[in-house]
Formats: sequence, structure tokens, C-alpha cells
Amino acid sequence: MLSRSNAPGLQKYAFHWLADNWSKVEWMKTSIDSLYQYNLFGIPMMGSDICGFNLDASAELCTRWHQLGSFYPFARNHKNSVWKQTEPYQYNFPVPELDDGTTYTDLIRTALLHRYSLLRYIYSSFHHIGQNGGSFFKPLYYEFQNDNSTFDDDAIERNILLGSALKLSIQVQNLDQVSTEYQFPAARWCQVVPKIDPAKCFDTMAGDSTLQRLDSGIADYQVHIRGGRIMPYQNATALRVNKSADLVAAPTQLIGLPNENNGPILVAPNTYNAMAAGYIYLDDGTSATDIGRVDFYVQY
Repeated sequence: MLSRSNAPGLQKYAFHWLADNWSKVEWMKTSIDSLYQYNLFGIPMMGSDICGFNLDASAELCTRWHQLGSFYPFARNHKNSVWKQTEPYQYNFPVPELDDGTTYTDLIRTALLHRYSLLRYIYSSFHHIGQNGGSFFKPLYYEFQNDNSTFDDDAIERNILLGSALKLSIQVQNLDQVSTEYQFPAARWCQVVPKIDPAKCFDTMAGDSTLQRLDSGIADYQVHIRGGRIMPYQNATALRVNKSADLVAAPTQLIGLPNENNGPILVAPNTYNAMAAGYIYLDDGTSATDIGRVDFYVQY
């Protein structure tokens, strides 16, 4: 059930969206704070109208908002009919900054494919939250409370945890910056978006977060997996996915990054092992009830 209004107890029965918003950069940024707040209220399945509901959205703003919104738990492009519509194909013209023929529509398509690639992880995370409670789209301090820098107001909207395994680094305010410093609390981190790349791994030390300067142009945002975690992953581009239903029967990979410092852990005398944990949930993708249905939920 999707609700525009809300009241105490809603989180037991429905999810929510942030209602009418405006096609402005500050509203895109504010959507992050609002999703953080609703996670505090116990409503993790949340979203904001991508590109904004009112006013015309520029091609850059709509593209950037799709890149952010593809990681909203509830992701929807929704526009008031009196303004220029914001379907991705409306922006099928070249991006001047890239100078290689890439269109804004191409960048939006890429963002949606990244979502599809992580959809099994998102779905499994919400099954876990439904059974155990928790949050999904959240600030760093939810899991790194002893890191004082995670409370920095100037950086909180561009450093986003997605569940317990992933961190999104995305520029949502100063859109003219071609690179930005992002926070990474103490752990080992490896890039999974824009592509899985073992060469783009790094360790951050205990204490306050380490700053990493990453590209933040119109085509640039990054997702990293956190050390000690395993996540389900489906490469939507390689699988030629057109809709989420295509993923139900598609193979799923498990991407693991052993314990935080990627070093051995003593599990018995003279026995060492690297440690990581995660979970996956699979169902038939269509049934509204689990009666007579065999589901597959594994913690590993």
C-alpha cells in the first residue's frame, strides 16, 4: 500500500512518498534528509518524485535526480501534467560536457540499469528489515556512531548508506564540481558502481572518516561495498534486462568482501579464515501471499 498521508502506525501497513515537490536542486538535496527522517520514523520504504513534481526540470537536474533516485527504496518519476514531462526519452540529446555523443537519456538509462543490478540486494534487504526491523537509505552515523565526522552537516547528504553493505557517494548540491571529497569510515571499501573493479579498493583506518576524492561530474557517482559484507548482484546490462520481472529467473552472483581490514581472523588455534556475511531472499516475483509457496531466504 502506498500512502501520501501518514499517521502513527502507518509503518506496519504501508509505505510513503514525499508528495508534491519542486524541480530545483535544493529539493533534490532535501529529499535525502526527508528519507533519512522517515527511516527514523520506521518507514524505510520511501521515495520522492524524481525530477520534481512542479516546474520544468532541466536535462541536467532530471538526469542527476534519476542517478540519485535510482537508489531510493521507492523510485518513481512523477510529474504534474501542466509542466514539461520528464520521461527519460524527453532528454535524448547530447550532454555538452561529455563531448562524445552521450545523451542525457543514455545517462538515465545507465542509472536505471544500476538499480536493476542491485535490485536483488534491495529486495533482500527489505525482507530482512520486514522480519527484523531496521533501515535502508540512511546517513553514515547509523552504523558508524563513534566516527564524529559522520555527523558533519556539510557532507551528510552526499554520503549515503544503502542497507548495511553499500555506500553511495553522489554530488547533489554543487553540480558544477567535477570532483568531490567523500567520507569513508574505517573499513575496506571496493567499487561496485559504475562497475565492479577490484583495482578500486582501499582501506580506511580507525578513527574519523578518511576523505576520498572521487569524480562527481554529470556521469559520475559511485557505490562501494563495505568490508565484511556479501551482497547479491545481477548484472542488468549483461543480462539485457528491460524490466524488473526479467530478473526473477536470471542468475544471481554473490559479491563478497572479507572482513574490514581484509586480513585473516583467528577462528581456532593455527586456523585462519576471512569473514563476511550477508543474506539473500528469493521468491516467485508475483504471488501476493506466501501460502503454498516455497521461498528461499538464506543468511550466510
